Amino acid sequence: MPTLEPAKDLDPNAWYQLSELAVDNGETVFHGMLQPTAPGGDLRVWPANKNSYWQFQKIGDKPGRYQMRCSDTTVKKQLSVCYRPDVIDEKRRTRPCLMATDDSDEQQWDVSLWGEDDAYRITNVQNGTKWNLDCIPDGPVFMSSNFEGEQPRQKWLMTSVGEVNNQMYSTIYSAPPKSTGDSTATTAGMTASDAKTTSTSTSDASSGNSNSNSSPNNDTSSNELSSGAVAGIAVGATLAVVALALAGFFFWRRNKRKYSPASTGPLDEKHNDSPIVVSPGDGMGSYYSPAKEMPQEHGVAELPNGQHQRHEMAPSGILGFVVEDVKQSPGNYLVALGVLVISALLHKLSTPSLDPREPPFLKPAFPIIGHFYGLMNDKHHRQIATLPILGGKLYVIFDPAIIQSAYRKKTLSFQPFAVEFAQRELLISDETHKKLKETDLVPDFFAAIHPAMTGEHIHRMNANALNYIAKDINGINKGRKMEHGNVWLWLRDIVTMATSEALYGPDNPLREDPSLLEDLWTFEAGLNVLLVNILPAITAPKAHQARARLQAALGKYYGAQKYEHEDAAEIVRGRAYPFVKYNVPGEEIGHIELALLHVGTANTIPTLYWFFVNVFSRPDLVQRLKDEVLPIIKMDGEKGIVDVTILDDKCPLLVSCYREAIRLSNQAGSNRRVLEDTTVTDSNGNSYLLKKGENLQISALVSHNLDTWGGDISTFKPDRFIETKETLEADKARRAAFIPFGGGRHLCPGRTFAFAENLGLVACLLAGFDVELPDGPKLPAGKDCNFSQAAFQPVNYGEGFGVKIQRREGWEGVQWSFKS
Repeated sequence: MPTLEPAKDLDPNAWYQLSELAVDNGETVFHGMLQPTAPGGDLRVWPANKNSYWQFQKIGDKPGRYQMRCSDTTVKKQLSVCYRPDVIDEKRRTRPCLMATDDSDEQQWDVSLWGEDDAYRITNVQNGTKWNLDCIPDGPVFMSSNFEGEQPRQKWLMTSVGEVNNQMYSTIYSAPPKSTGDSTATTAGMTASDAKTTSTSTSDASSGNSNSNSSPNNDTSSNELSSGAVAGIAVGATLAVVALALAGFFFWRRNKRKYSPASTGPLDEKHNDSPIVVSPGDGMGSYYSPAKEMPQEHGVAELPNGQHQRHEMAPSGILGFVVEDVKQSPGNYLVALGVLVISALLHKLSTPSLDPREPPFLKPAFPIIGHFYGLMNDKHHRQIATLPILGGKLYVIFDPAIIQSAYRKKTLSFQPFAVEFAQRELLISDETHKKLKETDLVPDFFAAIHPAMTGEHIHRMNANALNYIAKDINGINKGRKMEHGNVWLWLRDIVTMATSEALYGPDNPLREDPSLLEDLWTFEAGLNVLLVNILPAITAPKAHQARARLQAALGKYYGAQKYEHEDAAEIVRGRAYPFVKYNVPGEEIGHIELALLHVGTANTIPTLYWFFVNVFSRPDLVQRLKDEVLPIIKMDGEKGIVDVTILDDKCPLLVSCYREAIRLSNQAGSNRRVLEDTTVTDSNGNSYLLKKGENLQISALVSHNLDTWGGDISTFKPDRFIETKETLEADKARRAAFIPFGGGRHLCPGRTFAFAENLGLVACLLAGFDVELPDGPKLPAGKDCNFSQAAFQPVNYGEGFGVKIQRREGWEGVQWSFKS
């Protein structure tokens, strides 16, 4: 046996693809790849159609000595040796295998250079130079003690394919201490419990980087699910179970084929004398039991000199598995095919009928789960569509002209949804819920809202909210910076308190108990789960408890009729009176009216946040806005007055920035119930029938990202909403597509109040203060809205993104106030 030079240059931070000279010539891209055939099974040089790569981790002081790890099994296993007593040829019973990691000699390998063909010899340390890694083309890899001749099958080729770059692989691992209670029937010194260790794949080793149908009143059955919807739910559930069953069948068949016993001849009772390993006992885990994982072996016939044999590789991957398995088990696949056909028929029968006058079906490419994918990919080709959902229908509108047509229809109503959501969100008593469904309470309630948010009533609300904001701003001391580590929390707390002061007046429950502010936002964060209303004390305990405390405080406020105070908002009184008219107890009115406090803050404040950070993160824009705002500031001695009533006319850039922040952050979904058969029309006069009892949805997220807005829809463009004579048509189209507040008789009544709060605060800061945000252009990321939200919040509640504010030079002594 010649003495070879050790391979000292193998990089432990590199993944290597291994092949052998009998399979590859070393001059082209490797066609073969040393890879495990099963967890604990043999290794073979098979076609390079997977990612099985190897790391050589240096161990000890001897040059060229390594532990070998496979990317298929990470550091949990290393290349070791196993004994296969059932192999006919006793010279091929000692084989390399992947075993649980330890530091034994069986898992150490000496790698040396043959001196030609850029090939390597790989020898197991346990027996010195007696056993080399050998290869049978299209057969198993084994340990050979035959060193006569050239031995081309022991000449291993390597090529690096990428860097490891993973701290986990930089350590030499040793086995944990063995428990004295473990079985000692082992292969290569491995316990039986170790043998059951499951392999884990690495991440890309090659790269080295790691609806119900109801009308609002007098129809007690209409809020229940229709028979079609009930049937649809049943069919949908059935299809889901079938899909899971088919997936389970496939993977069960694949797993069974992968580890099923192959027929073998009688076991060879002779035991190899090699000291490398001991034979596994009867208690050996199934991964390493040769009869369970080894295909039947045949003797290797030597070909005469000069002759070559061509080896045809069997089909590999999922397709190859299916082809072979169908041949062996056609009955199973016929049953599966029958189930699939029946499932397709059930899906067909569950699809509702469609009147030719209705919007066309938008059917998903994948039943049950494909609606969202189809919706998002079809929005550019269709103006309106019908989605088949659980045996019923959902109309969706994308075209702004049809959206505006729908908003004008009084037969498309939000009121049924308000009743349904209130029951789950606020836990209304059965008696009150019955009144909501069977009396005119709901129509009376909605009729009171809009008059309460106009004229003198809204001016009073604005004044009360802005006075609170002014007190906070005036608290910023001369010559000192106000620092806050979280812009989101600072703005959230100021405007939440300002809004509650404007609503409830001097008896504001949040003023009496400031901890309710945090409860409000805890409730908001968990509302999506509360709406499901399944064991809320368990599924959303914090939100459930916060809701209880808020409802208790508001129950006292309404129970004592404190809304009658002259400084309480008219909207609070106007919404309470219909409940009083229908004899709903005062405390329960408070429970229900948690909804008012929530809706008054949940979307206004996220909008303000994105308005604020998008403005003050752009110094050039800040200077342009200061130039626009300063002329409207009226000075009365040391008093600076911001007139919010003229901002819309005098500050077009500021207003444009506000609306652009809304466009980018608002993902509101407008839901409507079709109370009577209704026709909507597009800009070309085409009409579409919406049938009574079905639901309609309009998405601001879609509308705010249409091509109407130009090619830079994802970018904050400060002057996007500034209209000019040259862009009249485009501006008209954009106005139609801008729908954050809904439309029609359900147009958000609080939009003007939010406008005054948000623009008043920002205008005041622009005029009299220097606002400093963290360095760098990157703003906090936004998280997607859940079902109960319209404007998204910053990820992690804006943690780590703070603000510093100080008075501008020359404006240090100004006391700020607002005119509304």
